[in-house]
Amino acid sequence: MKKILYIITGLNIGGAEMVLKNILSGLDKEKFDPIVISLAPEGEIASQIKDLGVKVVSLDWKNKINFFPFLRLHKIVKNEKPDIIHAHLFHANLIARLLKIMNNELVVVSTIHNINFGGKLREVLLKFTDFLSDKNVVVSKKILNEMAPKGVITKQNTEIIYNGVDFDFYNGKIDNKNNLKLVAIGRLTEAKGYMYLLKAMIKLKEIFPGIKLSILGLGDKKNELESFVRKNNLEENVFFAGNQSDVKSFLDKNNFFVLASLWEGLPMAICEAMANGKIVIATKVGGVPEIIENGVDGYLINPKDETELADTIESVLKMADEDKNLLSKNAKAKIKSKFSVSIMIKKYEKLYNELS
Repeated sequence: MKKILYIITGLNIGGAEMVLKNILSGLDKEKFDPIVISLAPEGEIASQIKDLGVKVVSLDWKNKINFFPFLRLHKIVKNEKPDIIHAHLFHANLIARLLKIMNNELVVVSTIHNINFGGKLREVLLKFTDFLSDKNVVVSKKILNEMAPKGVITKQNTEIIYNGVDFDFYNGKIDNKNNLKLVAIGRLTEAKGYMYLLKAMIKLKEIFPGIKLSILGLGDKKNELESFVRKNNLEENVFFAGNQSDVKSFLDKNNFFVLASLWEGLPMAICEAMANGKIVIATKVGGVPEIIENGVDGYLINPKDETELADTIESVLKMADEDKNLLSKNAKAKIKSKFSVSIMIKKYEKLYNELS
């Protein structure tokens, strides 16, 4: 049995965190023994991983200049003797590589989930520690094509493994009675472009007075977004639902999913919505065009363009039921064939076997 030690920056609700949970949910426990280390204090996903019977250890790392958590992690690695360390997100990737400096026999896998690391310095740090990663995994071709020319990763040492969702769990259908109900899911941060979506809602309200948008997530833009809604008299049209553990119930109640992001890796929320049979309108950023074929199983628009966003949503809302049903059917087929959790897990298990 191979012991896999997963290191992740934190376990609050987010795409990378859900990817890790999905890997653990289907990982063959007769062949692999997983342990999860969270650098930050435990979040909501930690309890969900524990429910899978997987051990979770939090280093409670809050202070960047406090090196005691790193020493604790080094001790855990020394005691557990993992066959592979698999890291997710910037801080975890960097820490895993530093562990390899202390023990060159460690096998390190770094998964990169986005093209935006939070600053040039972080990009440089990943570039100059890349030699310490035995294998890089990126979740989209876009990440590979953007990062390889910069030297952050090398193509020959990198594999593309698309994020996967539990198709059977999210499997749903479009309900044409919910024709004016939209949902958006993601942290309330600059990256998600919610302000452009709210500006689009001003125009859409004029055409469809009964239109409803539910937004799931929390973040540092919450107060700004709520203030915009009040100032533009959108209180009856836009609802902030906060973090929700039961995302599927919100998808079931809505027909359309909107993603207005300015940058992305390969968004799990789109895959979940498409598996649920929802019609997706999304910005063509990151790996999104690798999921959606425009006009076939969803719609792609330019980022930072509330006019195009509003026009596209208007067009979709006015579509004939049979056209919407076809889009829904195509979306579900795409996820089942290419972005299912079972496909993702098989690829990671194959990688683990090749490396150890």
